[in-house]
Amino acid sequence: MAKYKNTKQIAKSVKKEISDSKLHKYLIAIPLIALSIKFITMANIPLGGWYGADGENYTMGVDGLLKDGFFSAEPKLSYWPAGYPLLLWPIAEIAISKFFYMVSFLQSFFFAFSTYFFTNKLRTSSLKYLAFWASILISFNPTLSLSSLAVGYEAPIASCFMMIAGIIWANANPTIDRKFWLNVTYVGGWFALATFMQPRFLLIAVVISILWALKVVGTKNRIRIAALVTAIMMVAPAIMIFRNMEVINKPTISTNLGVTMRIGAGPDTSGGYKRTGPEVPCEPKAPATSVTD
Repeated sequence: MAKYKNTKQIAKSVKKEISDSKLHKYLIAIPLIALSIKFITMANIPLGGWYGADGENYTMGVDGLLKDGFFSAEPKLSYWPAGYPLLLWPIAEIAISKFFYMVSFLQSFFFAFSTYFFTNKLRTSSLKYLAFWASILISFNPTLSLSSLAVGYEAPIASCFMMIAGIIWANANPTIDRKFWLNVTYVGGWFALATFMQPRFLLIAVVISILWALKVVGTKNRIRIAALVTAIMMVAPAIMIFRNMEVINKPTISTNLGVTMRIGAGPDTSGGYKRTGPEVPCEPKAPATSVTD
Protein backbone atom coordinates (compact mmCIF):
# COMPACT_ATOMS: atom_id res chain seq x y z
CA MET A 1 0.00 0.00 0.00
CA ALA A 2 2.82 2.37 0.92
CA LYS A 3 4.56 1.53 -2.32
CA TYR A 4 1.39 2.41 -4.27
CA LYS A 5 1.13 5.78 -2.49
CA ASN A 6 4.77 6.60 -3.23
CA THR A 7 4.29 5.74 -6.90
CA LYS A 8 1.19 7.94 -7.03
CA GLN A 9 3.04 10.85 -5.43
CA ILE A 10 5.94 10.47 -7.87
CA ALA A 11 3.50 10.42 -10.79
CA LYS A 12 1.86 13.63 -9.53
CA SER A 13 5.25 15.27 -9.08
CA VAL A 14 6.36 14.35 -12.60
CA LYS A 15 3.05 15.59 -14.03
CA LYS A 16 3.47 18.89 -12.17
CA GLU A 17 7.04 19.30 -13.47
CA ILE A 18 5.89 18.67 -17.05
CA SER A 19 3.06 21.17 -16.65
CA ASP A 20 5.42 23.76 -15.16
CA SER A 21 7.95 23.20 -17.95
CA LYS A 22 5.20 23.62 -20.55
CA LEU A 23 4.06 26.88 -18.96
CA HIS A 24 7.64 28.16 -18.92
CA LYS A 25 7.93 27.49 -22.66
CA TYR A 26 4.70 29.42 -23.26
CA LEU A 27 6.04 32.37 -21.25
CA ILE A 28 9.10 32.43 -23.51
CA ALA A 29 7.16 31.90 -26.74
CA ILE A 30 4.42 34.51 -26.24
CA PRO A 31 6.70 37.59 -25.97
CA LEU A 32 8.85 36.22 -28.82
CA ILE A 33 5.80 35.90 -31.08
CA ALA A 34 4.75 39.46 -30.22
CA LEU A 35 8.33 40.63 -30.87
CA SER A 36 8.34 38.91 -34.27
CA ILE A 37 5.08 40.66 -35.19
CA LYS A 38 6.68 43.98 -34.23
CA PHE A 39 9.69 43.27 -36.42
CA ILE A 40 7.34 42.66 -39.36
CA THR A 41 5.53 45.90 -38.51
CA MET A 42 8.84 47.78 -38.32
CA ALA A 43 9.75 46.57 -41.79
CA ASN A 44 6.55 48.11 -43.13
CA ILE A 45 6.85 51.48 -41.39
CA PRO A 46 8.79 54.29 -43.12
CA LEU A 47 12.07 54.66 -41.18
CA GLY A 48 11.06 51.79 -38.86
CA GLY A 49 9.12 53.67 -36.19
CA TRP A 50 6.69 56.43 -35.27
CA TYR A 51 6.75 59.65 -33.31
CA GLY A 52 5.04 59.24 -29.97
CA ALA A 53 3.66 62.01 -27.78
CA ASP A 54 6.23 64.84 -27.90
CA GLY A 55 8.39 62.60 -30.11
CA GLU A 56 9.45 65.50 -32.32
CA ASN A 57 10.59 67.43 -29.25
CA TYR A 58 12.70 64.49 -28.05
CA THR A 59 14.41 64.16 -31.44
CA MET A 60 15.07 67.93 -31.44
CA GLY A 61 16.77 67.39 -28.09
CA VAL A 62 18.84 64.56 -29.59
CA ASP A 63 19.82 66.87 -32.46
CA GLY A 64 21.06 69.41 -29.92
CA LEU A 65 23.09 66.74 -28.11
CA LEU A 66 24.62 65.54 -31.37
CA LYS A 67 25.60 69.09 -32.24
CA ASP A 68 26.80 70.50 -28.91
CA GLY A 69 27.18 67.57 -26.52
CA PHE A 70 25.89 67.00 -22.97
CA PHE A 71 25.64 70.71 -22.15
CA SER A 72 23.71 71.60 -25.29
CA ALA A 73 21.67 74.80 -24.97
CA GLU A 74 18.81 73.35 -27.06
CA PRO A 75 15.70 74.72 -25.24
CA LYS A 76 13.81 71.40 -25.47
CA LEU A 77 16.39 69.78 -23.20
CA SER A 78 15.67 72.14 -20.32
CA TYR A 79 11.96 72.74 -20.94
CA TRP A 80 11.23 68.98 -20.83
CA PRO A 81 13.25 66.50 -18.72
CA ALA A 82 16.38 65.63 -20.73
CA GLY A 83 16.62 62.01 -19.59
CA TYR A 84 14.95 60.29 -22.54
CA PRO A 85 16.84 62.30 -25.21
CA LEU A 86 20.08 61.57 -23.32
CA LEU A 87 19.34 57.84 -23.60
CA LEU A 88 18.63 58.19 -27.33
CA TRP A 89 21.80 60.20 -27.91
CA PRO A 90 24.24 57.21 -28.07
CA ILE A 91 21.88 55.41 -30.49
CA ALA A 92 21.95 58.44 -32.79
CA GLU A 93 25.74 58.61 -32.54
CA ILE A 94 26.08 54.95 -33.53
CA ALA A 95 23.55 54.81 -36.39
CA ILE A 96 21.85 58.09 -37.22
CA SER A 97 20.56 56.76 -40.57
CA LYS A 98 18.86 53.82 -38.80
CA PHE A 99 17.86 55.77 -35.71
CA PHE A 100 14.15 54.84 -35.68
CA TYR A 101 14.91 51.18 -36.44
CA MET A 102 17.39 51.02 -33.56
CA VAL A 103 15.05 52.73 -31.09
CA SER A 104 12.13 50.48 -32.07
CA PHE A 105 14.30 47.35 -31.89
CA LEU A 106 15.83 48.13 -28.48
CA GLN A 107 12.55 49.24 -26.90
CA SER A 108 10.67 46.22 -28.31
CA PHE A 109 13.36 43.77 -27.18
CA PHE A 110 13.40 45.30 -23.69
CA PHE A 111 9.59 45.10 -23.54
CA ALA A 112 9.61 41.42 -24.59
CA PHE A 113 12.31 40.50 -22.06
CA SER A 114 10.64 42.37 -19.19
CA THR A 115 7.32 40.70 -20.01
CA TYR A 116 8.99 37.29 -19.75
CA PHE A 117 10.86 38.28 -16.58
CA PHE A 118 7.72 39.48 -14.82
CA THR A 119 5.45 36.60 -15.84
CA ASN A 120 8.15 34.03 -15.05
CA LYS A 121 8.28 35.39 -11.50
CA LEU A 122 4.50 34.93 -11.34
CA ARG A 123 5.03 31.32 -12.48
CA THR A 124 7.09 30.56 -9.38
CA SER A 125 4.57 32.18 -7.01
CA SER A 126 1.11 31.50 -5.62
CA LEU A 127 -0.28 33.46 -8.60
CA LYS A 128 1.06 30.94 -11.08
CA TYR A 129 -2.41 30.56 -12.64
CA LEU A 130 -2.24 34.21 -13.81
CA ALA A 131 1.13 33.97 -15.56
CA PHE A 132 -0.09 32.73 -18.97
CA TRP A 133 -2.92 35.23 -19.30
CA ALA A 134 -0.77 38.09 -17.98
CA SER A 135 1.77 37.33 -20.71
CA ILE A 136 -0.97 37.31 -23.38
CA LEU A 137 -2.53 40.55 -22.10
CA ILE A 138 0.77 42.44 -21.87
CA SER A 139 2.29 41.15 -25.12
CA PHE A 140 -0.76 41.71 -27.30
CA ASN A 141 -2.20 44.85 -25.73
CA PRO A 142 -2.14 47.15 -28.80
CA THR A 143 -1.80 50.45 -26.94
CA LEU A 144 0.89 49.29 -24.53
CA SER A 145 2.85 46.87 -26.67
CA LEU A 146 2.94 48.86 -29.92
CA SER A 147 4.15 51.96 -28.08
CA SER A 148 7.59 50.34 -28.09
CA LEU A 149 7.72 51.22 -31.82
CA ALA A 150 7.29 54.91 -31.03
CA VAL A 151 9.79 57.55 -29.96
CA GLY A 152 8.48 58.02 -26.44
CA TYR A 153 9.25 56.90 -22.90
CA GLU A 154 5.97 55.06 -22.20
CA ALA A 155 6.99 51.52 -23.24
CA PRO A 156 10.49 51.66 -21.67
CA ILE A 157 9.01 52.87 -18.38
CA ALA A 158 6.42 50.07 -18.47
CA SER A 159 9.31 47.65 -19.01
CA CYS A 160 11.20 49.12 -16.05
CA PHE A 161 8.18 48.66 -13.80
CA MET A 162 7.74 45.05 -14.92
CA MET A 163 11.36 44.39 -13.96
CA ILE A 164 10.78 46.09 -10.60
CA ALA A 165 7.55 44.16 -9.97
CA GLY A 166 9.25 40.87 -10.80
CA ILE A 167 12.17 41.50 -8.44
CA ILE A 168 9.98 42.71 -5.59
CA TRP A 169 7.53 39.83 -6.08
CA ALA A 170 10.40 37.34 -5.82
CA ASN A 171 11.59 39.06 -2.62
CA ALA A 172 8.27 39.61 -0.85
CA ASN A 173 9.36 37.51 2.15
CA PRO A 174 13.12 37.42 1.71
CA THR A 175 16.09 36.04 3.55
CA ILE A 176 18.28 39.03 4.35
CA ASP A 177 21.54 38.09 2.69
CA ARG A 178 23.94 39.41 0.04
CA LYS A 179 21.62 38.32 -2.79
CA PHE A 180 18.74 40.26 -1.28
CA TRP A 181 20.76 43.49 -1.06
CA LEU A 182 21.82 43.02 -4.69
CA ASN A 183 18.12 42.82 -5.59
CA VAL A 184 17.47 46.02 -3.63
CA THR A 185 20.24 47.65 -5.68
CA TYR A 186 18.66 46.39 -8.91
CA VAL A 187 15.29 47.85 -7.92
CA GLY A 188 16.95 51.19 -7.21
CA GLY A 189 18.66 51.04 -10.61
CA TRP A 190 15.42 50.31 -12.51
CA PHE A 191 13.66 53.11 -10.61
CA ALA A 192 16.54 55.43 -11.53
CA LEU A 193 16.15 54.55 -15.21
CA ALA A 194 12.37 55.09 -15.09
CA THR A 195 12.63 58.43 -13.29
CA PHE A 196 15.43 59.51 -15.64
CA MET A 197 12.91 59.27 -18.47
CA GLN A 198 9.99 60.71 -16.49
CA PRO A 199 10.72 62.26 -13.06
CA ARG A 200 7.05 62.27 -12.04
CA PHE A 201 7.50 58.59 -11.10
CA LEU A 202 9.71 59.61 -8.18
CA LEU A 203 6.69 59.69 -5.87
CA ILE A 204 5.49 56.27 -7.02
CA ALA A 205 8.99 54.89 -6.54
CA VAL A 206 9.17 56.21 -2.96
CA VAL A 207 5.74 54.76 -2.09
CA ILE A 208 6.60 51.33 -3.54
CA SER A 209 9.96 51.32 -1.74
CA ILE A 210 8.30 52.06 1.60
CA LEU A 211 5.61 49.39 1.10
CA TRP A 212 8.28 46.83 0.18
CA ALA A 213 10.39 47.80 3.17
CA LEU A 214 7.44 47.31 5.50
CA LYS A 215 7.24 43.65 4.38
CA VAL A 216 10.76 43.01 5.68
CA VAL A 217 11.50 42.04 9.27
CA GLY A 218 13.54 44.50 11.33
CA THR A 219 13.42 48.29 11.58
CA LYS A 220 17.06 48.68 10.52
CA ASN A 221 16.50 46.57 7.42
CA ARG A 222 13.44 48.62 6.50
CA ILE A 223 15.36 51.88 6.79
CA ARG A 224 18.26 50.45 4.77
CA ILE A 225 15.97 49.30 1.94
CA ALA A 226 14.17 52.64 1.65
CA ALA A 227 17.44 54.59 1.94
CA LEU A 228 19.35 52.46 -0.59
CA VAL A 229 16.60 52.51 -3.22
CA THR A 230 16.09 56.26 -2.78
CA ALA A 231 19.83 57.03 -2.89
CA ILE A 232 20.34 55.10 -6.15
CA MET A 233 17.16 56.49 -7.68
CA MET A 234 18.06 60.12 -6.92
CA VAL A 235 21.15 59.89 -9.14
CA ALA A 236 18.84 60.26 -12.18
CA PRO A 237 17.26 63.64 -11.34
CA ALA A 238 20.61 64.84 -9.98
CA ILE A 239 22.15 64.41 -13.46
CA MET A 240 19.41 66.52 -15.05
CA ILE A 241 19.60 69.18 -12.34
CA PHE A 242 23.39 69.38 -12.79
CA ARG A 243 22.99 69.75 -16.56
CA ASN A 244 20.38 72.53 -16.25
CA MET A 245 22.44 74.34 -13.64
CA GLU A 246 25.33 74.49 -16.10
CA VAL A 247 23.20 75.39 -19.13
CA ILE A 248 20.45 77.72 -17.84
CA ASN A 249 21.76 78.41 -14.34
CA LYS A 250 18.65 76.91 -12.70
CA PRO A 251 18.83 73.89 -10.36
CA THR A 252 15.68 72.30 -11.80
CA ILE A 253 14.84 69.02 -13.54
CA SER A 254 12.83 70.91 -16.17
CA THR A 255 11.13 74.27 -16.58
CA ASN A 256 7.73 73.13 -17.89
CA LEU A 257 6.23 72.52 -14.45
CA GLY A 258 4.85 76.04 -14.00
CA VAL A 259 3.48 76.11 -17.56
CA THR A 260 1.66 72.80 -17.26
CA MET A 261 0.26 73.69 -13.84
CA ARG A 262 -1.35 76.79 -15.30
CA ILE A 263 -3.17 74.89 -18.08
CA GLY A 264 -6.89 75.15 -17.41
CA ALA A 265 -6.44 77.24 -14.26
CA GLY A 266 -8.96 80.05 -13.81
CA PRO A 267 -12.75 80.36 -14.29
CA ASP A 268 -12.61 81.42 -17.96
CA THR A 269 -10.08 78.93 -19.34
CA SER A 270 -10.83 76.10 -21.77
CA GLY A 271 -8.67 73.49 -20.05
CA GLY A 272 -6.48 72.84 -23.10
CA TYR A 273 -3.06 73.88 -24.38
CA LYS A 274 -4.71 76.56 -26.55
CA ARG A 275 -6.04 78.36 -23.50
CA THR A 276 -8.58 81.14 -23.40
CA GLY A 277 -9.09 83.75 -20.71
CA PRO A 278 -6.56 85.39 -18.38
CA GLU A 279 -3.64 83.48 -16.91
CA VAL A 280 -3.13 83.10 -13.18
CA PRO A 281 -1.11 86.15 -12.00
CA CYS A 282 2.47 85.16 -11.33
CA GLU A 283 4.92 88.05 -11.07
CA PRO A 284 8.66 87.65 -10.41
CA LYS A 285 9.91 88.62 -6.99
CA ALA A 286 12.57 91.34 -6.91
CA PRO A 287 15.41 91.36 -7.71
CA ALA A 288 14.48 88.59 -10.21
CA THR A 289 13.19 89.73 -13.59
CA SER A 290 11.69 86.45 -14.84
CA VAL A 291 9.32 83.93 -13.28
CA THR A 292 10.71 80.52 -12.30
CA ASP A 293 8.87 77.34 -11.37
